[in-house]
Amino acid sequence: MELADGRRLPTDLVLIGVGVTPRTELATLAGLPVSGGITVDSRLLTDDPYVSAIGDCAAFPQVRSGSLLRLESVQNAVGHAQLVAERLTGSPRAYAELPWFWSDQYATTLQIAGLDEGHDTEVVLGADDPDAFSVLLFRGEELRAVESVNRPADHLAARQLLQSGASLGPGDATAPGFTLKGHLARHRAGAAALPVG
Repeated sequence: MELADGRRLPTDLVLIGVGVTPRTELATLAGLPVSGGITVDSRLLTDDPYVSAIGDCAAFPQVRSGSLLRLESVQNAVGHAQLVAERLTGSPRAYAELPWFWSDQYATTLQIAGLDEGHDTEVVLGADDPDAFSVLLFRGEELRAVESVNRPADHLAARQLLQSGASLGPGDATAPGFTLKGHLARHRAGAAALPVG
């Protein structure tokens, strides 16, 4: 690697991750497809089986929609790195992690579980408190994402519900006394009661 001052350092690998606009010039020069980011498959491989792209620069297929999307989040970058490390050590798998995001803005915690790729119904939990609420986003009868402000218990339950594929429609979420945590507990109890085999 050559530094700006002309010094050369021997390296096996250089990883650079800065900014929010993906730098795809090298991928383009290498003849790799670029579509809003460096295009990869579900194993984070480019068209060249010896080249992976991960993190903010990778446009990878979303689990639910199959559409290519870049996600700028720590969880996504760490998950991508773990998957590629597993593949390189003989345990290949597809990336199927639920996207989630977390940001503290002074006294406000913003959290998102899932990915809103289009919804037709919103249900607000905690609508009476402008400083702590969650917005459940549905497409038809399917919960797609939950956006929470200062409601970490909702965020954690939403992540688990979405990852498990539990059924939850707008009618369920508007029932008196509904909570995400309670719905998750009922889902788990129902799943545990199912016969095995």
